[in-house]
Amino acid sequence: MALGPTDYPNLQTLNPAATRQVGNNSTVQGQLNNILASGNPLLERAKTRAAQAANKRGLLNSSMGVQAGQEAMMSVAMPMAQQDATTFNNQGLTNQTVQNQFNRDSNEYVRQRGLSDQGFRNTYNLSDQAFNQQTGGGSYGSGLIGAELSGKKELLASEQAYGAGQAALGREQQQNLLASEQSYGAGQSALGREQQQNLLASEQSYGAGQSALGREQQQNLLASEQSYGAGQSALGREQQQNLLASEQSYGAGQSELGREQQRDLLASEQSFAAGQSEIGRDFSSTEAQLGRKQQQDLLASEQSFGAGQAEIGRDFSSSEAQLGREQQTGLLNSEQRFSAGQSELGREQQRDLLESEQSYGADQSALGRDFSSTEAQLGREQQSGLLSREQQFGAEQAGIDRDLATSEAALGREQQTGLQKSEQDFSSTQAALGREQQSELQKGQQGFAASESALGRQQQLTAMNQDYKNSVAQAKTAQEYGEANMVMQNGLQKQLVSLGHNNDLDLKALDGDLEMGKISAEVYANTQGAYLQSVSELVRQSQITVGEIQMKEGISSEDKAKMMADQATLLTAHMESQKRMYQGAATWDQDWADMPSDRNDLKMRPMPARR
Repeated sequence: MALGPTDYPNLQTLNPAATRQVGNNSTVQGQLNNILASGNPLLERAKTRAAQAANKRGLLNSSMGVQAGQEAMMSVAMPMAQQDATTFNNQGLTNQTVQNQFNRDSNEYVRQRGLSDQGFRNTYNLSDQAFNQQTGGGSYGSGLIGAELSGKKELLASEQAYGAGQAALGREQQQNLLASEQSYGAGQSALGREQQQNLLASEQSYGAGQSALGREQQQNLLASEQSYGAGQSALGREQQQNLLASEQSYGAGQSELGREQQRDLLASEQSFAAGQSEIGRDFSSTEAQLGRKQQQDLLASEQSFGAGQAEIGRDFSSSEAQLGREQQTGLLNSEQRFSAGQSELGREQQRDLLESEQSYGADQSALGRDFSSTEAQLGREQQSGLLSREQQFGAEQAGIDRDLATSEAALGREQQTGLQKSEQDFSSTQAALGREQQSELQKGQQGFAASESALGRQQQLTAMNQDYKNSVAQAKTAQEYGEANMVMQNGLQKQLVSLGHNNDLDLKALDGDLEMGKISAEVYANTQGAYLQSVSELVRQSQITVGEIQMKEGISSEDKAKMMADQATLLTAHMESQKRMYQGAATWDQDWADMPSDRNDLKMRPMPARR
């Protein structure tokens, strides 16, 4: 908001000189009348003494006695009246002097305040005009600062929203994949454990049933043998002895068969354990080989992804450098055109404009370099942050996969340990049920265990292969997603850089328009000032000439009046000549120069009228 001019204070607005009228209190007469009319005890006492003196001479009621009383009162009242009148007069003079001093100081303050207020208003209007040009106040649109800040805020908000959306989508996708993988692994583990438990329960139930049947058969055979022995005991002792001998021979043979069977069982168990150990070592070797292959594939994928990111970064840097060179070329061309347009303004003015242009170009170049450096630094930081987050995500995923594999392996080992312990306990219990049955049951259990182990290993290998395929597919998907994301971000960055370049060119053009407007206003003001200065010089010279005419001797008053009239005519002619000369100049009007661009939304504020 522009402040209006302040008129210089005139005589009507200043405090006049303080004057004073002489009152009764300032005169001896007035004070004497007041004292005589007041009934002062001093006067009454003087009157009483005069009456006593007249009474002593016998003149109390005579005219001489009355006159003597009045004279006595007057002689007492007169000094008092003179003193009081002098006091009132001195006080009035002091008050008048103080009032005049105050009025003089107040008038000087008013004059200084008017001059200061006028200077402040002029300075404020110039600052307000410059501020509106920068901020877009008044008729200047959005302003340079507002446009630049608005563009940067929109770009930053868009970039932040895009990055946040991409990060949220990536996190959601990873969470869904992890949850799906964990759910699948947990379901497979639960199915495996349920299958093992069902097989174990079936085996134990089958073994218990077979053991019950064996014991029942043995009990039946024992009862039948006892009955048959009781029936045969009556056949005679010879037959009994023969039976005893036969029984002993049978026992010795059975013992030998039992020992042979124990050796065969021990050899079979050792061979089975060795086979299981060999199979376990093969399984561990295969598992380790698959892990190394997975790690190699992941490393190759990361290296390929890093090489792609580096190539994208080099392309982005090359594009950014090309845009910077184009921007510098455009700025140089604009500055050259601006310098060529300003070459017609005069040598003294050209030096000032050249200094201003050089300072402006240096500032703009510094701003361009700072902006390019800041933009490049932000791009590098963004690329580094993205790479760091991707590497961190890959490491977290690898850690989660390793933890999952470790947990699965631990569960498998724990399950195998439990199964082995249960089988050993069951075998130990079943060993006392009979050698033949135990041999067959042991063979069946070994075969079942071997098949179960083979099935478990096959299942583990299948799960590991599936996990490996899932990991490779996930890594490939993540790599493809990252590459696509980087391509998208690279395109977005190029668009942002292009938009920033165009915005910079627009801002440079706006700055050129504003600078040209400022220069036009300054040239206009200089032209107006030069005209006023020339007029002032003509008036000063005319006043000197008039003063010399008035001071010359030997010339009549009529000749002096004619000479001064001729001087006034000559002054008017010179002033008209100067006015025509300056009004004929291109810089007489404020819009003397065309703007470098065709923007019509920027209008210079009219200069205030000169007084």
